[in-house]
Amino acid sequence: MNKICYLFSYAWYAVECPLRMIIATWQLYLLLGNAIFAGVACLLIGVPVVSLLGYKARQVRTKSSEIRDKRIKIMHEILSGIKVRKME
Repeated sequence: MNKICYLFSYAWYAVECPLRMIIATWQLYLLLGNAIFAGVACLLIGVPVVSLLGYKARQVRTKSSEIRDKRIKIMHEILSGIKVRKME
């Protein structure tokens, strides 16, 4: 029940956000004229670029965490070997 209430409390944003963007774009068009289209084009081009950069950053983080895990495993084995050797 809580999830349904939570859904309805945020469902309005699915309508409100695009509506606000349309109103803001229209007001900027009235203020700036055709120059607004250059800004909107930059925004539309920028969204996929940011998404692509985030995807690449995630790949780099995943690869570096794999390398870090291998390094930690090797160091653990070395330290375990030193402890066993020290006990003898």
